[in-house]
Amino acid sequence: MGLSAEAFSRTSRDSGPDHPSPRRLLYVGRISPEKGVHDLLDAFELILRQYPDTSLTLVGPEWIAPRDIIVNLCLEADRIDSLAPFYEDGYLMQLRKRLSPEAAQRITFAGLVAHNAVAAYYGHADIYVSPSLYESFGVSIIEAMAAGLPVVATGVGAVPEVISHGHTGLLVEAANPPAIAKAVINLMTDASLRTSISRVARDEVLRRYSWQNICSKLMQFYHEVLDNKAVQVSEAF
Repeated sequence: MGLSAEAFSRTSRDSGPDHPSPRRLLYVGRISPEKGVHDLLDAFELILRQYPDTSLTLVGPEWIAPRDIIVNLCLEADRIDSLAPFYEDGYLMQLRKRLSPEAAQRITFAGLVAHNAVAAYYGHADIYVSPSLYESFGVSIIEAMAAGLPVVATGVGAVPEVISHGHTGLLVEAANPPAIAKAVINLMTDASLRTSISRVARDEVLRRYSWQNICSKLMQFYHEVLDNKAVQVSEAF
């Protein structure tokens, strides 16, 4: 899995992690129960109590994965039970209903956005949050890191392989809105941590996941295989 570094250049950001009032939060992905969006909204309510000028933008369509494909197979029994009510009615409708009037005014559901337009949302955000209960890789996480956004993410699936806690992002327990809120507020109030994570994460993710580096390593691998094969053939004769 890779990304185009140019699409997520720091120059696209209109404030950057050094902005004096980092209050714009972002989530990019499907609106589906296993993505933990309800936990993010609950965390946002907690954040608003301390910082009422905070905003949250959610980019992505309501696209609910079948329970028997992801949830029932990949999550523990208690998590499955906790998500069951969200499958009874429309998930997005339930999310909107659980919002306080104050939060409803500060949240934007952007819906489905063309991929070539997503970079602009990263550019207008200050902190990226991934509240997933299950994540096989997390493309939006590495996109946010490439865009220079400090990331708060739940430590599920392959996410800990992408984010080193306190170094290239902050990892929190899944299904824990207070922990999400605490980590976000930590980044909002600690400029040095925010800046350090943003810079190190961007350099790291581009080193590991840019198409240029991936192609270079792949070509090196092919050359090594071909060279080794040539040696084996010559030794055979």
